[in-house]
Amino acid sequence: AEVLPKKMDFVENSLESIKNKRVAITLDRVQGTLDLVVSKLKLDLMDSSSNLHQSLASVDQKKTFRGALMQYESFMISKVRDSVLEELRPFANPYDAEPLLRLLDKLQLMVRISRKYERVLTAKDQPSYLMKNILAFPFSPKRFTLDRALSLRGKILRRLLYFRPSQNSLFIENDPFFRIKSCADILSQIATPSFSKCLHNDLLEKIAYDFENFRSSFIILEQRLMRLVDENLNKKIDLQRKLGPKISRLLLEVTAFRDNIINGMPKLEKEIGRGQYGVVYSTKNRWAGTRDDMKIAIKTMIPDNDSQWGDLSQEYFYMHYWVDNHPNIVQVLGVLIDKNYGPGNGLCPSVLLILERCESDLHTALKLRRINELKKRIRIASDVASGLRFLHAHGLIHRDIKLKNILLDSDQNAKISDMGFCRPTSVIEGSIVGTPVHMPPEIFTRNYNQAVDIYAFGILLWYLLRNTCKLPNNFEMCSDKEQLWRKVLNGQRPEKIRGIDQALWNIAEKCWSKEPDSRPTAGQVQFELDEFLSSLR
Repeated sequence: AEVLPKKMDFVENSLESIKNKRVAITLDRVQGTLDLVVSKLKLDLMDSSSNLHQSLASVDQKKTFRGALMQYESFMISKVRDSVLEELRPFANPYDAEPLLRLLDKLQLMVRISRKYERVLTAKDQPSYLMKNILAFPFSPKRFTLDRALSLRGKILRRLLYFRPSQNSLFIENDPFFRIKSCADILSQIATPSFSKCLHNDLLEKIAYDFENFRSSFIILEQRLMRLVDENLNKKIDLQRKLGPKISRLLLEVTAFRDNIINGMPKLEKEIGRGQYGVVYSTKNRWAGTRDDMKIAIKTMIPDNDSQWGDLSQEYFYMHYWVDNHPNIVQVLGVLIDKNYGPGNGLCPSVLLILERCESDLHTALKLRRINELKKRIRIASDVASGLRFLHAHGLIHRDIKLKNILLDSDQNAKISDMGFCRPTSVIEGSIVGTPVHMPPEIFTRNYNQAVDIYAFGILLWYLLRNTCKLPNNFEMCSDKEQLWRKVLNGQRPEKIRGIDQALWNIAEKCWSKEPDSRPTAGQVQFELDEFLSSLR
């Protein structure tokens, strides 16, 4: 539901540019095509074996000179019109039909809608059928009439009668010489700049007309799709909230049982990290299916209630199945449940997430001044943007992008970790989560989307540009998080860094824009950062 409107907007915004690129019909091209067609038809008139010659012979000739002339004139104008349009066909198509239809098919897959939605794209009484008819070549002889060209009929006829009165005495019914001579004169009258100008204007008007029909059909398709999505979205969210956590916990227990059989229970070594919901330990154990050089870490968490069990279960499945093996997201390798963990009689089971182990987090790296080169810090920012782009493409929001949740491997590649707050956009309940300085203004309204991650990324980019983990000076004097939040709501942002490139500062400012719709997407941020990196080489 979040992805569909953006994709629809992308297609709609692309229509005009596609049209402008494809409409390449100039007056000179029309005149040249007209001259070429007329020359070819004149040659065909002289060839008794040509299709044109045989077609003319089958025309019902009137018994009067004027009637025969009108009949030949009508036939030749139609022939010229159809031939010119066929020649201009590659340049007259104002949109690429097949790629656009394929893109619309992908939209249907991306929203993962039911078969009810599929009928919108396949049934003949739905917009797709209408659109496919509009996408049919709009310049075929059966569909296209050149009113302006046909309005010249009387003018051409009058010229022929005025300048060739002697032909009347030559007229004999079914006379081949009269037929060829008359058609040749008609072709000479047609091959004029005024005729080509009328033809050019009519072509452009027809393109605009068909393009508007296509746009209208696309709007109908969008409206029907969105209506169907809205009708089922609330039901889908209700099912996800009620049944999702329970099903996830059952699947988690089954998966943990399987992983325990294959790998056994690992031995926890020293503590290497601690977060809001768990402790991370190192281990010397190996994990089946991993590289020989891959080290693993174990994140232990003790869920207190069904809600926390559901959160842990969903975190595992989001990370293990939805976004597995992305180079900029920490890989979740497996899960175990240790029922002998805890005080007393071991009645407090612990969930152990088996993770890819990294060297340090970004907060520690900045604190110890391990990344002094600007180019490396920009590369880290690009890695984070790449990871966010991947999450957002799968309909997920991280909701807690900050220095401690970005890990660095031995090559200083950045990886997003700690998906405890990560949720699909369709099941966000508007809860206030995250780290205060990274939280955008709209999060207090409990109505937000993937743009919250972009805001948090903008603050993280500021830390990278400043090469520090200290709070910005504009927030340093805040005595508590409520005071900091009030400053954010009033438009306060981190202070500008001296000597920083304006292009980088512009990226940060766009990311922490007050209006969510004004913020760029993760893909746009990654593209701009990569462009800046290219300029440094």
